[in-house]
Amino acid sequence: MKSDPQAWADTFSTNVTSQFFVAAAFLPLLSKSLESTPGFSPSIVNITSISGVMKGSSNGQFAYASSKAAFLHLTRMMATTFVEAKVRVNSIAPGVFPSEMTAGDSNEHQKSKLDSEASNPAGRYGHDTDMGACILFLAGPGGVFMNGQVVYPDGGEPLRGLSSECFADWFREYFGVASVYLDNIRNDFDSKIERPRERFSHRSHCISLVDSERRTQSISFQFP
Repeated sequence: MKSDPQAWADTFSTNVTSQFFVAAAFLPLLSKSLESTPGFSPSIVNITSISGVMKGSSNGQFAYASSKAAFLHLTRMMATTFVEAKVRVNSIAPGVFPSEMTAGDSNEHQKSKLDSEASNPAGRYGHDTDMGACILFLAGPGGVFMNGQVVYPDGGEPLRGLSSECFADWFREYFGVASVYLDNIRNDFDSKIERPRERFSHRSHCISLVDSERRTQSISFQFP
C-alpha cells in the first residue's frame, strides 16, 4: 500500500486536469466547425479506461484507476456543459490492450506484445483496429447521435466479475434514473460469473427504479 503523494498528483494532472484544459482550449475552434459542416456536430472523444469502472485494484494501480474514474465523470460533466456550444463529448474506456504499461516495453515501432492468455470472454487482448473502429464511429457521421456516452472495447471483461453495484450503475446510466434498488439477488452475485445464463437460470429478480422526481417503477426480469 506504499504510495507517493506526488505520484498521485502527477497521475491526476496527466489523466484529469490536463484533459479539462486541453478540451477547454479547443472549444472555440470546435464550435466554429458548425458553420463549415452543416448537419455534423463537432465532438471530443476522451480515452479513459475500464479501470475507472471495475471494482478491483487494477493490480495495485490505485492512483491510475481513480484518475480514470474521475476522467469518466469529467467526460459526463463536459458533455452536459458543452451542450450549449453544440459540441458532443464521448469516451472510450478500453480494456487490456498491449502497451508499455501492460507489457512493460515496446519495440522500435512503438508496439507492445502480451504473451499471456487473455481471460476475457473474447479470448484475446485488444487490437489497434478495435480502438480505431471506436474512434471512427464516435468522430464520424455514424456517431452524431452519441453524446455523453461511454464505449467499452474490452472483450466483455466486466462479465467476468459482474457485481450488484456495477449492475445497478449500468441501470442508472442506461435508463437515466436516480436510484436503483435490487432485491432477490443471490449471495454469489459478486463472484466471478463464467456462465451467467446458467448461474441465474430460473431465478427472477426485481429492480426498483427511482427517477429524479422520486417516482418509483419496479421491473421484474429473469435470465432466459
